[in-house]
Amino acid sequence: MAQRITLIEPGPQALALLERVGLPTDDLHDPVPRAMHALWDGEQLLGVVAVELHAACGLLRSLAVAPEQRLAGVGSALVAHAEQDAARAGVRDLYLLTTSAEALFVRLGYTRIAREHAPPQIAATRQFNGLCPDSAVFMHKALG
Repeated sequence: MAQRITLIEPGPQALALLERVGLPTDDLHDPVPRAMHALWDGEQLLGVVAVELHAACGLLRSLAVAPEQRLAGVGSALVAHAEQDAARAGVRDLYLLTTSAEALFVRLGYTRIAREHAPPQIAATRQFNGLCPDSAVFMHKALG
């Protein structure tokens, strides 16, 4: 069966994958406009990613790839899909915090920036304000 990317709610499979790879899930049911995407191979969940929508800014978050699928292009495919979806929703700038995937995001066109340059709507997120450690790298990519 062919792989496919679908829009999902953060349900049990997605939450289990996020927890399996050590990513925070505490705020995924907060009332924030968000689009979560999943890459499937048949019924097998290979990875997920989400974008919180904050007007013209977005927070790319929750990129999780099943460990056995790493280095297979799952993360790159999910990020590309999420970027296209965010751009269609009017997002011009995507931001993210990462503790372990800086090299991947650099390859995908993101640049490291100082946290003090975060737009107010991104700086106000729970991810920015405590769910991600202060040691997390803050990155940006202009869309379009």
